[in-house]
Amino acid sequence: MRRLVLGAVAPLLMLMPLLAACGTQPNDLTVGKCVDQLPSAGTTVSSVTTIDCAKTHAAEVYAVFTWSGSETNDQFPGDTAVNDQATTGCKDAFQPYVGTAFDQSTLEATYMLPTADTWKQGDRTFICLVMGPSGATLDGSVKGSNK
Repeated sequence: MRRLVLGAVAPLLMLMPLLAACGTQPNDLTVGKCVDQLPSAGTTVSSVTTIDCAKTHAAEVYAVFTWSGSETNDQFPGDTAVNDQATTGCKDAFQPYVGTAFDQSTLEATYMLPTADTWKQGDRTFICLVMGPSGATLDGSVKGSNK
């Protein structure tokens, strides 16, 4: 299970856990994949439905990275440390993929990150997704779009 965190085009991303119905496991997502819809806020993500980015979609994966802190055993570093790394990592990866700095973009960002439970299972993966303004759907890839 993973949490999906929605963020606005601002330096800080706000926490909102989400759940997807069925489909691809979050850790199987790769850069350039698009997801059909973002689930409702308040639950946990166990899977997402991918879709061709040429079709209308909710979000696009723009970065995948792993935890870079020293906590590599079963000791979860805490929500604050995990959220800080997700915020920094996703913000840093935004401009190289989209072509515009995160703080200057009209697009918004979302990320999935390990929970205390998945950490115990070896999960150290962070997945960054980009969405349209105010969570609007996207038509086509935003890679290099300079939006």
